This record gives sequence, C-alpha cells and structure tokens, in this order.
Amino acid sequence: MLNIKRKTTLIVMSIIVGLSAVHAGSAIYWSHRSAVEEQAEQRLQFERSYEQIASRLDNYLSKRVNGLLVQDDILKAFRDRDRNKLYSLTEKKFEVIRKELPGYPILHFHTPDHKSFLRVHKPNFFDDELKALRPMVTKVIHTRKEEKGFEVGKFAIIYRVVRPVFYEGEFLGVLEIGGDIGFVMNELRLLFGLPSAFYATPESLATYKLGKEFKQVSGRLLYSTNNEPLFNEIEQINFKNGGKQEIDGKQFALLVSDPIVDTNGRLLGNIVSLHDLSRMNALQRKSIVQTMVMTVFLLLLVSVVLEKSFGRMVADLEASNRLAMKAEKAKGEFLANMSHEIRTPMNAIVGMTRLALKTPLDERQQYLIGSVKTASDSLLGLLNDILDLSKIEAGQLQLDKHVFAISSLLDSVRSMLTIAAVDKNLELRVADEFGDLPEFVEGDELRLRQILVNLVSNAIKFTPRGSVEVKVGRESADLGAGMVLARFSVMDTGIGIPLEHQDAIFTIFRQGDSSTARQFGGTGLGLAICKQLVEVMGGRIWLESEPGKGASFHFSVPLAVAKKIDQERQEKLFDVGVRQLRILLVEDNMANRELARMVLEEAGHAVATAVDGLDALRVVAEQDIDAVLMDVQMPVMDGYAACGIIRDCEQGKEVGDVHPDLVNRLTDRLRGGHLAIIAMTANAMQGDKEKCLQAGMDDYLTKPFLPDQVAAALRQAGNAGIIPS
Repeated sequence: MLNIKRKTTLIVMSIIVGLSAVHAGSAIYWSHRSAVEEQAEQRLQFERSYEQIASRLDNYLSKRVNGLLVQDDILKAFRDRDRNKLYSLTEKKFEVIRKELPGYPILHFHTPDHKSFLRVHKPNFFDDELKALRPMVTKVIHTRKEEKGFEVGKFAIIYRVVRPVFYEGEFLGVLEIGGDIGFVMNELRLLFGLPSAFYATPESLATYKLGKEFKQVSGRLLYSTNNEPLFNEIEQINFKNGGKQEIDGKQFALLVSDPIVDTNGRLLGNIVSLHDLSRMNALQRKSIVQTMVMTVFLLLLVSVVLEKSFGRMVADLEASNRLAMKAEKAKGEFLANMSHEIRTPMNAIVGMTRLALKTPLDERQQYLIGSVKTASDSLLGLLNDILDLSKIEAGQLQLDKHVFAISSLLDSVRSMLTIAAVDKNLELRVADEFGDLPEFVEGDELRLRQILVNLVSNAIKFTPRGSVEVKVGRESADLGAGMVLARFSVMDTGIGIPLEHQDAIFTIFRQGDSSTARQFGGTGLGLAICKQLVEVMGGRIWLESEPGKGASFHFSVPLAVAKKIDQERQEKLFDVGVRQLRILLVEDNMANRELARMVLEEAGHAVATAVDGLDALRVVAEQDIDAVLMDVQMPVMDGYAACGIIRDCEQGKEVGDVHPDLVNRLTDRLRGGHLAIIAMTANAMQGDKEKCLQAGMDDYLTKPFLPDQVAAALRQAGNAGIIPS
C-alpha cells in the first residue's frame, strides 16, 4: 500500500506539474498573440452572433406574417377595405409583437396603388403615397412575390418581411411587418457581451434628410439604441479590416461586420462592436501568476493529503465521475430541448395536414396534401430516431412491426419523390409487380420507407440525366415457414462510384470523394443510416457501380407473410365511445393551441384554453372542467407546477407562491375530487413520461399527437369517474 501511495503521489504530482506547465504556456502564448489575431477571432464570434440573431428575427417575423395571413376574418376585412375592423382584429396581435420585439416594430397594410391603408403601429396615419419611400413594398406589388431584408425607414433601419396578400385568388395588397436594427444590436450585446452600434451611410438616409435622429461620427452616421458613450470617443474606423482605438486610456478592438445591403444591393452600413483589449491583457497576466501560485499550492496539498489518506484519491475519482455524469445530463437536456423545439412546429404541420385532408378537396389537392401527410409522417419517424442520440449510440433502435401492403409502401415513395425527379427531367419508375412476394407482409414500414427514400433521393441527386428505377422481388433463400427474404433495388443512370471509394460509402459523414461532396453537397449521413437500419432488421445492403455507368443499391430484409392488414388505421378524429367532455387546453404556442382546439371541437367537446400554468389555474377555479390537456414547458408557470397545485387543492393542502384567493377558489371547487390531467408535450426523451406521472398527471402524450391517441386518453379520462366539485 505504501508503494502504491508513493507511486500515486508521483503520478498525480507529475500530472499537476504537466497541466500547470501547459496552462502557463497557454497563458503566455495568448498574452503574446498579435492584436490582428485577437481581432480576427473575435470578429468570427461576432459574425456568428449576428447571423444567429438576424436569423431568429427573420424566423419570428415570418411566423407572425404566416399567423396573420391564415386568418380568414383579417383577409375579409382587408378585402372589404374595412379599416376599423381590420385594426380591431390586428391591434392585440401587434401589441404582442411590440412586447416580444422591443424597439420600433411595424405592422402595415398597403393597397395595390402604393398607398398606406392601415399602420397598426400608427392607426391614425394612412392614405399617404409610399411609392418612393418603400422600394421593397413597390417591388412586391409588381412581382407579387415575398421580399425580406433590411431597408431604411424614416426613423430607423428596419428588417422587413413584405408579402403579397391574396384572398380567393384576388390580389388585395401587401402586408409589411418589421423590427428595427436596434433589436439586433440589443440582442447582440446580450449574446456577445459587447457594446454595439450601427453606422449608416449618409446616402442611405438621403431620402429622409435626417440629422437629429442620427449622430455624425467620422464621416459616418452612428445609430445606437444603447446610447453607448464609448462610441462618442471613436475618431476613425477602418471598415474593411477593423482596427484599434484608445479610449480613456484603454485599448479597444473595433469589430466590424460585413456590409449590410438592402434588397436592391445598396449599401446601408455596418454593425460595429468594441472589444476591450486592455482587460484581456490584464487577465492574461493575472492568469500566469495564478497558475504559478496554484501549482505550488497543489503540489504541497497533494503531497500532504495523499500521504495521510489514500482515500482522498478515491474521493477525487468519485468527484470526476460526478462531473462526467453532470456533463452527460447536460447533453441529455440539450437533446430534450432540441426535441421539444422540433416537435412543436411538427405538431402543427401534422395536425393541420390531417384537418386539411378532411375538407372538400379536388383530386390534385387531395394528392398534394396527401403527399405532405406522407412526408411529414416519415419526417416525424426520422426525427424520433435522429434526436434520440442516446438510443442510437446504445444500439437500442426499436422496430415497430405491423402488417402493411408493399404496394402502399412503394406508392408513398413514388408520391414523395416524383416531383424531385420531374424537376431534374428524370424518369422515376417504381415497380408495380413484386414477383413471388405476398401482397401483405409484416415488418417496420416506416423504416423501410426511410431507407427507400434515402436511396432514391441519393439516386436523383447524383443522376444528371436518364432515369431512376425501383424494383422489388423475392430472394431465393428459404427462411422457413411464414417468412420471406424481400430484396429492394434502386438503380440509376448517374455518375457512378469508383471501386476504390465503394467500401467507405456507407461510413458516416463520408461521400464518394471530396469533389462529389463539393459538387452535390450533403452530409454523407443518409447511407450510414440506411446501413444501420437494414442491419437492425436482420438484413444486408450492398452496391454495384462503375464510374459513368450509374449505380445500383440493393438491400434484402426478412419479412413475415401476412394474409391481410390486421386493423386499418382509423382516420376518425375520435371514436363514438368518447363521451362529450368539458376540456381545458393549456398550450403557450398559438398554432398548436388553435390546432388542438379545432380537433377537440370537431369531436364535439367543449374547449376552454389557457396560455400557461397560472392561467390554467384561474380557468379551473372559475369553470367546471372534466379533463385538462396540459403542455409541460411554458412561461410564467410550467405544467408540472400547475398540476402539483391542483393535486394539493384536491387534498386540501396548503399552497404557497399563489395568491390566497385563487387557492381558496381552487380548493372549494376541487376538494375531495380528482381532475384528470393529461400531459400533451413535445418533451419526448427518456424519463419525460415518468416525470409527468410523478408530478401527478394521469396520462402522457407526445407531440405531434395522433387523434386516436388523444381519443384513447380522453376515453379513459371520461370513464374514470371524474368528480369536479
């Protein structure tokens, strides 16, 4: 044991000395880096931060435009030129935008004759001619196509999303929505941590001849919603490469963005941030001293501690293990958040598509929306695997086997990819005959479709002319009674794959060669996923190809023979077995809330809505509710907290952090009963269901929800003997 202690002491001390040396060397290296290198690195981070914020602003405004233009009453009011009604319908929506988009947001309707019809942000100012002052609006009126980008306004530089408005085929005018660049700079300061300002060219503001709203600095015009005094001291800026500036005895690096132009290519200006170099240099010098002091201290501490107690080493190892577990937990939380963010819009896509298919449609509309449904179902299945990385890494992919028709599988592949083939003038031939294969088989249809879509998409991408063909047949190998070995083949007349690259083609993140990746793009992930899925099914995948003569991808998988489909998938929203309920729908996302409300009301249920957990408590206190569909991740109060308060009130327990009057009303209504609460959330990672049940919820559904799943949950709730007070 003594020798182990001494060896361990020497090893640990050597590690400490080595790490300290590396740390000290790194600190010295960073302290001697040139200002140009420091500036280049900060510039890169600055650009990434700007691009992230600008993209978020664009997504927000585009979603708001979509939300307004799908509302029939708004379109009718605009068609009828009923300004008062249009204002009353959009006033509250704009107030939400004003709160979520601080600065100078605009919401503006224009008529086809280039006149202002309604400024929701200035409702008393209209009918003015804007042809000369709104180039982007004028362009949309002429082309009737959406435009977006930065453009100069009278009081600010605005990022605008401008879209033509149609109703029943009639062009009504233009809807313009935007937010000023001050929002971008404020967000940039919060994310990047540095003061920022916008330098606008005098030419871009010449139309308005403004001087009071903008400051003159070094031949440029400075606009800063931060009113940052540091920028008043800047004497000269190199807008090409940035530069250094000394202000109040400190050195700052000037980080200058790429030029920002409007949709006509005219230069508007640049965003500039100040990076304090003096502070960085001081921190680097301090880091060197701290490293030296810490090294001496650790050497003394470790030598004493290890000699006295070898158990300390075990404790250190346990601490390291806890840190590793914490990192793993952080990774899981990231995956859970990513899953939530993707599933939330997917819920709206899948649900709205299902509702659209139940409306009167002509044959082409039925085909197009049916293709969207098939594609969205396939995408949802793919997301369920890609986002759950822990399951993939652990090799725990679960197959969902059910009976299906091979003809239906191939029809769905054909409908999803025909348009892509037509766009490249390719002939897509999908087999109508299957040789000795039975009509119905049992297997994982979703995964088979995923493999075929990947292979056919690849074939289309790498085939400049000619055709892509899909064949299906039965291998001669005998698998025993009730089983067949199905062989699927995807053949193209494309560029082919050299023999020396074929072994690596199914490797993750690899393509045939680097030139192929540059020419055609892609991550090289699709074929690797195909190989993994085929092997999980117990099959194999291979290819045959020569350069210039196309490629043929084949895979064979065992499938069980079935006489007929066990049970057709129900497209009814709810079975008649579900009694009519009074349902509270708690959902903070407007699109998902409206979707769920329409689905529930179509089934005959009475629906009340709430936007967060606290709002839900108020509704429960005021109305008789049979069941609650509760989102989990919400602002103000999440679904877990709201559920816990409801359960406490049912049992007459004391509740804190909520107004006593609300608690009393809840307790009076709920005491002695049990209100059914069903979690309906985009949180679909491992452990989320258990967390919902532990919080007191009765059931758990994930988005995108299927109507029959909601029906089953409500049926169970309706038969559970709910006792609202």
